[in-house]
Amino acid sequence: MDERYEIEVGNFRRITTRAGGVFKEELWMNLWYCGMPNEQCFSVGLEASKSAFGGYGFNLYYPLSKKEVRILGWDFRVADVNPDKIILEYLNR
Repeated sequence: MDERYEIEVGNFRRITTRAGGVFKEELWMNLWYCGMPNEQCFSVGLEASKSAFGGYGFNLYYPLSKKEVRILGWDFRVADVNPDKIILEYLNR
């Protein structure tokens, strides 16, 4: 898994991992940077699925002061965020 994700507003990065279990299914999520709806928060959009046949999506809103976020069990450090882009660093915990 990549360590650092730089995402410009309106764009996404796909993160893929293998799960344990009998079928070793692939899990993926698209992280979208949705910008800053106001001066004090930023938004990350999410699409996720365990298969090609179904998934879900939603937006998350965080205060600008938030320096670590957990998204579907993945931990990230917010290295930088501004109205144009976000830089997230994956924390392997």
